[in-house]
Amino acid sequence: PRENLDPGAVLPAQPDGSPVELFQDLVALRVGYGRREKSHLVLSGLHARDDRSARAILTVADPSRPAAEQENWVLGLAGRSRNRDGSVLLDGDVQASLFTGDRGGAEVEGRSAPGALRLLFGDRLGENSVADWAGNLRALADVARWRARWTSGLRFVGPGYRTVGARGLRRDLLEYEGSWDQSWGGRRVALASQWGIGRTGVVLPQTGSSTIRRLGLRATGRPSRLPAFELGYSIHDQEQQAGGDERVLERK
Repeated sequence: PRENLDPGAVLPAQPDGSPVELFQDLVALRVGYGRREKSHLVLSGLHARDDRSARAILTVADPSRPAAEQENWVLGLAGRSRNRDGSVLLDGDVQASLFTGDRGGAEVEGRSAPGALRLLFGDRLGENSVADWAGNLRALADVARWRARWTSGLRFVGPGYRTVGARGLRRDLLEYEGSWDQSWGGRRVALASQWGIGRTGVVLPQTGSSTIRRLGLRATGRPSRLPAFELGYSIHDQEQQAGGDERVLERK
C-alpha cells in the first residue's frame, strides 16, 4: 500500500471501518557486472505510479477535484571493490529520486533539480515534485596479523529524498559509524568497540536539528578451566534543537 500524502483527500472506509488502501504499479530493473561477494557494479531503476483502482478510489472519494496520482522514479548505482585476499573492502551506493505527489499538477518552467539531478530528471518539474539523493559508503579491513577488524560507514539522506519503498525514512541526515574488534590468545580474549554520530538538519537547519552520539565497549574472556566473563559499557547521548541555535532537549 502507498502512503496518502494528500491531507485534503478523505478516503472511503471499508465495511470493517478501516480506511481503503491505495496500491501502485511498480517496475524495477537491475543490471550488474561482477560477482556478488567480490568486486561488482550494479545499475538499478524503479518506476512506481498509482494503479487503476487507486485512481478510481481517489475520484470517488472527491469527485469535485482531479485525483492526485503519485509517481516515483528512482535511479541507483551501487559498487563494491575487494582486494584479492578479501582483507580490504570498499562498497557504496547512491540513489536519486524524483517523487511527484500529483502527476496532474502544473509544470513550472525553469524549475530545475540541483546539481547532477538536473541531468537525470531534466529542468522541468511539476509543482508537486521533489528531487533529491541519498547515499552510503562503507569500508572494512581485516588485519590478520593483529587479529583485528575495522569497519567504517558514512550515510547521507537529502531533505527531499522520498521513495515508495522506504516509509518513515529519516531525511536531511548525515550519519557516521565505525567499529573495531580485536582478539588475543586464539580468540579467548576479545575487545569490541562501536561508535557513531548522526545529525539531522544538516541541509535545512532552520527547520530544527538533532544530534545522536553513541559509544559501546565490550570485553569477553573464555579462559581455559575458568568461567567465561563478559563486560560491557554503552552511552547514548541525544540533543535536539529548534530552528536557530536554541537548545531545547538533551538526553544522556
